[in-house]
Amino acid sequence: MKRIGLLLAAAISISSPVLLLEPLVSAQDLDVQFHSVGASCGYYTEPTQGGTYAYWKNCTGQGQQINIDLAEWPDEHRCVGAGQTAGLGSVGTLPGDVRNATVIGTC
Repeated sequence: MKRIGLLLAAAISISSPVLLLEPLVSAQDLDVQFHSVGASCGYYTEPTQGGTYAYWKNCTGQGQQINIDLAEWPDEHRCVGAGQTAGLGSVGTLPGDVRNATVIGTC
């Protein structure tokens, strides 16, 4: 019986640090959000109730200057800080909708 108690205590001590961890980085403004843990770095999209939304996830240690390709509007440039994820806008073909995004430098 004592052995089972030791094994249970060991299992709890191994798993509990995972449960107690807090995020290392927090959102600094409304435009910076953290999403799916499995989201790949760079440009990605997620479904929403109203359609699809685009994001840029910077997995690097420095800011990334990105070019946001917008439908029928001039492209936008934005700096996404190191380790941050930025919401880019709705994906689609209407004027101003996001079509893609690419890195153009550092910031």
